[in-house]
Amino acid sequence: MKHVDEALLESDIQQRYEFLCDFIGFTPDDVRLIQSSAAVLGPKIGEMVERTYTRLLAYDATARHFVPRQHGFDGEPPVNLSDLTVSHPQIRFRKDHLNRYFMSLIGRAFDAKMIQYLDMVGKIHTPGAGNAQIEVPLIQMNALMGLISDIVTDTLTQSAMNAETALTTLRAFQKLLWIQNDFISRHYASSTSTSTWPFGMHKSASEPQCCRVSQVPRLTRGRQARCSLFQACRPRRQQHRTQRSIRAHLSETRQLLCAVKFDFR
Repeated sequence: MKHVDEALLESDIQQRYEFLCDFIGFTPDDVRLIQSSAAVLGPKIGEMVERTYTRLLAYDATARHFVPRQHGFDGEPPVNLSDLTVSHPQIRFRKDHLNRYFMSLIGRAFDAKMIQYLDMVGKIHTPGAGNAQIEVPLIQMNALMGLISDIVTDTLTQSAMNAETALTTLRAFQKLLWIQNDFISRHYASSTSTSTWPFGMHKSASEPQCCRVSQVPRLTRGRQARCSLFQACRPRRQQHRTQRSIRAHLSETRQLLCAVKFDFR
C-alpha cells in the first residue's frame, strides 16, 4: 500500500499533480497521445472556441462574468448584458485566452510550468487572481469543464482518426480534464462563494473578530461609548445579527416546506 502525505497534497501542487496522475493513470503515453492529436484538433480549435462561447453567452448566469473589465484587457468593457455579443472586443479577448488554453493542452510539455498553468486556470476564476470583482461559482466552472469535455469528445469522434486511436486519445483527454477540474476545485475548497448565500451574505467565519459575539467583551454603557473599536463595528455587528436572523428564518422555512411536502405524499 502506498503512503500519501495528504497535508502535502494541499500545499504542494507538484505532489498533488503526481498523486492525481498516479491514481487516475495519466501516463507519459497519454501525454504523447494528446500531443499527437494536434494535427487533428489544431485546425478545429477556432470552432471549439466558438462553440464554447456561444454556450457561455446563452445564459445570463455565465454571461454576466464578461461584463466587468477582464484582467489584462485594455479596451472598453461592455456596459451591460445587452451590450455583450460574441463579437465584442472583450469577448474576442477572452476567446484568445481559450484558444491559447487548447493550444497549451496539445502543444506544451507537461512539466512544472505546465502544472502551474493548470493551477492558475483555476485560480484566475476566483478573486484570488485577476479581477477581484469576478468570482465564477464552482457549479459554473464544473459546467464549463463538462462542456469542454463534450466538445473535445465530439471533435475527436468526428475526425479522420481510426477508431482505436480516437478512443485511446479520448481516454487520455478525459484523464487530463479531470486533473484540470481538480486544480480548479482546490481554489474553492477553502471558502464558500458569496453567490451561494442569499442577499450577498457571508458565513460567520468571514466576520471580523471584533464583530463576533464570542470576541466582543461585555462592556458597560460608559465603556462602550468610549471604545472606538466597539462603536466603529456597531453597523457590522448589526448587519451580521440581521444576516444570522435571515439564515435562521430560511432554515425554518425549508424545514416547514419539507414537512408540508411530506404531508402531501
